[in-house]
Amino acid sequence: MSEKARFDTSRTPSFTGSSRQANVTATLTQDNEYKVIIDGLKKIYKQKIKPLETMYNFEGFHSAPLTDSDIEAKPMILLIGQYSTGKTTFIRYLIDKAYPGEHIGVEPTVSITRIIEWSCGGGLDNVKIPPIESAACRIMRAFSFLLLSLNTDRFVAVMNGIEEGVIPGNAAAVNSELPFRGLNKFGQAFLSRFQVSQTPSSVLENLTIIDTPGILAGDKQLIERGYDFTSVVEWFAERCDLVLLLFDSHKLDISNEFKMAIHALRGHEEKVRVVLNKSDMVNHQNLMRV
Repeated sequence: MSEKARFDTSRTPSFTGSSRQANVTATLTQDNEYKVIIDGLKKIYKQKIKPLETMYNFEGFHSAPLTDSDIEAKPMILLIGQYSTGKTTFIRYLIDKAYPGEHIGVEPTVSITRIIEWSCGGGLDNVKIPPIESAACRIMRAFSFLLLSLNTDRFVAVMNGIEEGVIPGNAAAVNSELPFRGLNKFGQAFLSRFQVSQTPSSVLENLTIIDTPGILAGDKQLIERGYDFTSVVEWFAERCDLVLLLFDSHKLDISNEFKMAIHALRGHEEKVRVVLNKSDMVNHQNLMRV
């Protein structure tokens, strides 16, 4: 064989092109297998399981029958934590942008409340506004309203979408294409504080992230919510594949409601992972104590 024939690169096969074609073929095969499995699960449920649920009135004491969207739902990740533990910021970091309708709350501190009371001559609830109030009172009152407006109480399902948009809870709970029809049982008080945020994201193509409202200390929030927060957490925990408990390394106190939310995760321990946020701001000695 001549030297020219031995080193003629035009005759060598293109492994790069064949490898790329093999990857595409493998991806299509996996997609087809996934569709076949999902279709099989839906067929088994409709033919074998759903008739039993109807016969024994399963919906009356447990949950409504599954829909196609429930079976086809992408894996979900549930984030739970108290205020200012970085749940929403964590999601923003994962998808590399802010999602539509996001709310980042700031916990009102006792010291700020005392300053407002001192400036205005009374508490926030029963303060009497004089005809001409001082500049300090006006500034602090505006600042307090800003803080209160940032402290939102909302569950958000962050999902992939062609365009950015927000679906209110009422619409999401009746949408047959979304796996949230079971949330109707928590009533209007909850649905008004639930939304689906859709945004184009390669990360969200294969999963859905559930952001939850921050949990404050004290019993006042339990009364003001208007719905059973613990039961909602339990509903999502049953359907999620991963539950992340976020803690702030500077604030490790656990409120009563947060403790109740953790207890609601019983039976799903294998899904739970603990995330200690802001740990890079703590020295090694204190981190070991944490």
